[in-house]
This record gives sequence, C-alpha cells and structure tokens, in this order.
Amino acid sequence: MPLELRGRPYVEQWEKCSTESWFDAVLRDGSLLQFRRYDDRLSYSFHDCPFAYQSFEDFAFEQAGEDWRDYADVLAEEYELARSSEMTERPATPIRYDFEPHLYTCGRHPAGHIHFGFERALLSNSA
Repeated sequence: MPLELRGRPYVEQWEKCSTESWFDAVLRDGSLLQFRRYDDRLSYSFHDCPFAYQSFEDFAFEQAGEDWRDYADVLAEEYELARSSEMTERPATPIRYDFEPHLYTCGRHPAGHIHFGFERALLSNSA
C-alpha cells in the first residue's frame, strides 16, 4: 500500500485508500482511520477527508425527515450520486503515528514519531 500511495497528491491518496477499502473505520465526515501492526512496527493513521460534503445522516434527514431510516437503502444510492457530484476540495491534515524501534538511531531517528500533514513534518519521542 505505501508504495502505491507514495508520490501521489494527497487527494489521490485519500481516494485510493477509500475506493480500495484500505481503512479500518470511516468517520461521518469521510475521514479514514487505519491501524496497522506488522512485526515490531505499529502505525496509526488518520486520513483527513479532503472534501467538504454533507454526512449521510444529514442528507437522509433532509430528503426524508424523521423516518429516513425506513428509506436508508434508496437514500444511500442517491447520497453517493450527490456526494460524487458535489466534491468541493478543502484543506486536509492527515496525521500518522509510527512506532518502529528497529529504526531507532540515537539523535537521528526516534523509535516513535508523529507526522502531521502531507509532507515530512514530525514530532518525536526518542524512547
């Protein structure tokens, strides 16, 4: 997955993760959560949704009122159509925490670190 995402603009990364179901949870605003563990590595990612759109619940309530749950299946199709045609880009800030003790180098690379944003900014604890 990281190889397929690296070098792409952030919007394309988010879209790829979303369409390929490379996430563990989707928040109401379309942001994605990923939890990965392999060997002695941990990685927790928050992929902030780069689009401003209405939540399904709000859309459904506007369309059908209090009883929207009775029409959820039909409304889901309408929602996906409306959402895909009304994608307005907005600033997004993805966040990722990596714990990779095998990469620890004193003064050079921390075992645990947090990436804020799309580029390489990070905060670390050198434990």
